[in-house]
Order: sequence, then structure tokens, then C-alpha cells
Amino acid sequence: DNIIFRKEFKDGSAILDDYEKKYGIITCDADIRIFNERNPSTPLLRGFGIHGGGYIPGFDWTIGCPAMANDDVIDLYNLIRQNPDSGIGTEVIIQD
Repeated sequence: DNIIFRKEFKDGSAILDDYEKKYGIITCDADIRIFNERNPSTPLLRGFGIHGGGYIPGFDWTIGCPAMANDDVIDLYNLIRQNPDSGIGTEVIIQD
């Protein structure tokens, strides 16, 4: 239910409610991409992303995304790119 978006933007609830009345309920990544194209000044987060910036024990600054050291993200990216289709569709298992 895009709770983060509703909290992040002053009128986030109104933006989402109006959008979904006009275009339908946002249910998948493709819907989020279209929403972001139509609303570039108020983009909606697109699921989880593995990214750099580092892990800080006890402090979840990522809102749930797995964060790695920048060099480790580059290494992971280069490994995944070696798979068929340049890595698109490669399953990544995130383990605690």
C-alpha cells in the first residue's frame, strides 16, 4: 500500500488516490514505472534494490533494501552481467 510514499510527500495520499482513480490500482513494477513517468516530481519507490552505500548495523537507512559496500555492488553487477541476457532475470538469493 505505498505507505512510505504517503508519508514522504505532504499530499502523498491525495496523489496516489487521484492517480489510482484515474488509471487503476498500482500493482506491479510496470505500473510504478508508468506512475513515475507521469509524476516525475513525486516518484514512487520501485521495490527492493541491491545498492551501495554500505550496511550500518542497527540502522536501516535503506528502508529494507540490501546495502553493500560500493566495490561489492560493482563486483556483484559484473558477475551477474556474465549470465545469459546480460544477467536480466538472474535469481539473487539474499540471506541473513
